[in-house]
Amino acid sequence: MGGGRVGGSSSLGASPREVGRLERKSLAQLYSLALELSQGGEWGRARRVWEMLARRSPEDGRVWLAWAKMEVADGKVDRARACLSEGVQHNPDNARLFHAWAVMEERQGNIHKARTLLEKCLALDKTDGITYQTYALLEERNGDPKKASTLLNRAVEVDPMNESVWNALGMYEQRNGDLHSAAHKFQRATELNPMHCHSWQAWACVEDRLGNHETARELFQQALHVDPHSAPAYQAFALAESRAGNVDHARELFQRAIEVEPRHAAVYHAWACLEESQGQFEAARDLFERGVRANPMSAPMLRAWARMELRLGHIDDSFSDWKLGFEPHAKGYGGRSRKSREKKEELAEKLSMLRRLVERKSDKDVRLVLLWLQKQAVKDKDRHRQISEKGNTDSINVLHWAKNRSAEDVHAFQNWFDSRYKKDRRIAAYLFGWNLPTTSPVPPEWTTLDIGGLRTLSEGDEDIVRNDNPMDYGEFVYFLGSFADGLASRAALTAALSGLTAILLMVSVGAGLFDVAAPFNPDNQSVQAPSGVDAHLVELHDSDESANFVTIER
Repeated sequence: MGGGRVGGSSSLGASPREVGRLERKSLAQLYSLALELSQGGEWGRARRVWEMLARRSPEDGRVWLAWAKMEVADGKVDRARACLSEGVQHNPDNARLFHAWAVMEERQGNIHKARTLLEKCLALDKTDGITYQTYALLEERNGDPKKASTLLNRAVEVDPMNESVWNALGMYEQRNGDLHSAAHKFQRATELNPMHCHSWQAWACVEDRLGNHETARELFQQALHVDPHSAPAYQAFALAESRAGNVDHARELFQRAIEVEPRHAAVYHAWACLEESQGQFEAARDLFERGVRANPMSAPMLRAWARMELRLGHIDDSFSDWKLGFEPHAKGYGGRSRKSREKKEELAEKLSMLRRLVERKSDKDVRLVLLWLQKQAVKDKDRHRQISEKGNTDSINVLHWAKNRSAEDVHAFQNWFDSRYKKDRRIAAYLFGWNLPTTSPVPPEWTTLDIGGLRTLSEGDEDIVRNDNPMDYGEFVYFLGSFADGLASRAALTAALSGLTAILLMVSVGAGLFDVAAPFNPDNQSVQAPSGVDAHLVELHDSDESANFVTIER
């Protein structure tokens, strides 16, 4: 590519035959091939094609944007920065490139650089409401709500026909407690685009919080009339109904959400929390497990499931291996680390095995647990040796039962587990860590949290997963991406550079809010704008800063 600054010598990795074959392709064919390779994770081959495209057509801004997005997906933020830097040299009047670069720098914590780039965007086009919107979100995130308000109001002044900026302003006012004004802004958004489902949904949520429940129901129904396949709208409606005490109707709405989008993991999470609040723990476990299958990397769902088991006394705060650390997104681009993924997979396995031990539908469940225990012991050879040589009698017996798994072994293990469970509900957690105590250190009731009366759910991410306000629910990308349908806005292109799979704006997030790999498929001209609230909302997914609003009743 021009000057070779971004790709280095990557083109040298291609054979002369491959280079010749690529050179014979048209620009359109090369672009399609680059997208396909990027989507398939073939980073090296895709990089060579992007390099060739940039060399042959350096004035095509979408090439630089799409290439930068791929580099972010590959965890190469410096390469993405180099792509955008070189792209603006070839396209000094392309505000989309500057905007994309600004969002990327902000996500990396380079706030001063991000401001400079956003100012450049405004210098190129002072009437672009989306740039003001992005700038406002940056300022709000960085502690200047007054400036954020000024910028959002400026956005609706310069771009009054764009429902995205009205929704952004409405969301800002809702966050600051001005629900009546927020409702007016969402209403204005529906007037500008009556076919946008989630503007109706946002308005409905505000009316519900104002206590106007019948109005809210009508607005939810209108949202679903506009888009009968919107899982977030069904979920928001279900939450409103559950708060109103209409639990059966809420269940029907959750079921409908799953029918229209079976991989929409957040619905399982929200529904599971409802069942937990109703004391239906087996139903809650079933929903949590289905949700984990839909999105194995969802830390909020795994935390919620673990917290339920904590409340039921099956684990306690001393079990660090049943906890997940929070992963702030603001400075992270390249996805989750391998260590983080392995930790989530391990916790998901433990929770699933705990369910089979506690509920125990059949001997098959027990055999599965024993097989899993045996594999864990074999995997950790040092632990296996320690158990065999120095382990207490219980550990040695369990190891024997896990290894053989005959009908007699299964029966013996069941009797042993039942006896220990009566004394200490945490026995499964001890067992999974091969750290069995010889006696129960405390009475079992001491390990069960008191959840009588009304009690808010645990701090943090649950609020987001069950949040009925789509603008606060960052993983619903098809919500975020649809605020400015048909708009050739640079905002979504830049949001895609966040590297958070949930914000790749051309995908359906039904694959799971909030962490499933998304296809690489930007529009030939642009990607849609991010619904007034950009990738900032995704950060809420794993934060502990949100206020709780759902309660558990006993």
